[in-house]
Parts: sequence; C-alpha cells; structure tokens
Amino acid sequence: MNDIFNYSISEVLIDDSIYYLIESEFEKLKRETNDKAKEIIITTFVNLLLKKPNIDLENAILRFENIENKNLDEFSKSKSRKKKGYINIYKIYFERAKNIITNIEVYN
Repeated sequence: MNDIFNYSISEVLIDDSIYYLIESEFEKLKRETNDKAKEIIITTFVNLLLKKPNIDLENAILRFENIENKNLDEFSKSKSRKKKGYINIYKIYFERAKNIITNIEVYN
C-alpha cells in the first residue's frame, strides 16, 4: 500500500512540475506579447507626435485605432466601451511617447 501511495505522490509532483513549466512558458509568451503591443502603441504615438506635435490624446487614440469621421465618444460606444476606459488605457503610452519626443529634442 505504501508503494502505491508513494507512486501516486511522485506522479502528482511530476504532473505539477510539467504544469508549472507549461504555465511559466505561457506567462512568458503572454508578457512578451503584451510588451510588443505596448511598443507598437508607443511607436505609433511617437510617429503621430512627430507629424502633429499638438495632437491630443483622444485624436491620437482614434488615429491609432484607424478611425475616421468619429469622435472618441462615438467610437467607444460602437465598441460597447466607455470613453474613459480608452483614455485610461492609452494615457500612459501617450505620455511615454511625449517623453521620448522630449528626450529626442534634448539630444539634437
């Protein structure tokens, strides 16, 4: 009976280890994907700010989302979301893009 119990514990430990490795790899891929998405958003905002230094956050969001002829209220409603949600999500990336532009100007 003890051998069967020990075998079952070993089996569980191996299964847990495999699960942990798979979960760790998944988390790594998820983090890398999120980092790449953030990089794309910031790069897009930097390019927009270089072309249009006075663009505001709402219009930058619309340009990033490739939306024309709508304001952010209309766009967010069409996606069943709130305008404030879009602003909260994109604000940090817009601010980072503005900081990058500032640093570029300082070094030139």
